[in-house]
Amino acid sequence: MMEQEAMSIEQNSKKKEESLEKEELEQIREAALRILDYADNPVETLIRKLEKKGYPREKIEIVVRQMTDAKLLDDVRYAETYVRVKTEAGKGPAWIRGKLMEKGLERHLVDRALRDVSERSSERHLCLTRALELCGLKYEFEFGPHGELFPAEGSSYEYEKAKVFDPDVKNGENRVKTYREREKAKAKLVRKLMTAGFSTDAALYAVQKIEVL
Repeated sequence: MMEQEAMSIEQNSKKKEESLEKEELEQIREAALRILDYADNPVETLIRKLEKKGYPREKIEIVVRQMTDAKLLDDVRYAETYVRVKTEAGKGPAWIRGKLMEKGLERHLVDRALRDVSERSSERHLCLTRALELCGLKYEFEFGPHGELFPAEGSSYEYEKAKVFDPDVKNGENRVKTYREREKAKAKLVRKLMTAGFSTDAALYAVQKIEVL
């Protein structure tokens, strides 16, 4: 009888511990989600922030593994997004690499993201050059140091008075008259660029750049 009571007490104690652990893990998860709601974070940065809130690292790592499995955390995605955004903001590879390493990302992930974005940026530049040519604007613009477009010296192109996909702007197949026709013209340019061997990402980027000219 006493043995059964001891076993019962032990089981109840174990259940209580499991319940408390589950509750603590849920608290950590909620705290992690609040952080991610504000901004995406790499794994190590999220762990550091949760540790500052007083949660034990071993419990944090359990939650982080669960969130990683659920694709709520992804260091590859974070690195690629960070590199793209900072590159477009004019930051160089060395600066970007330093910041990502500070955030706790592994070097091979950082190098891969820098390489991939660099390759895409190079393709985007070539694609935009080809798109300008297709729209009859090859000699109207030149590129700035970070890929931005400026009217070339001697260019007669005027912002606000001329829109590539709007009506009554020069003659040509890309000068159209309605919203629907503009969308068709953009889609046609995307297809031409993709047929020329450019990726969807590069083609859409080029059209987006040209659309605001």
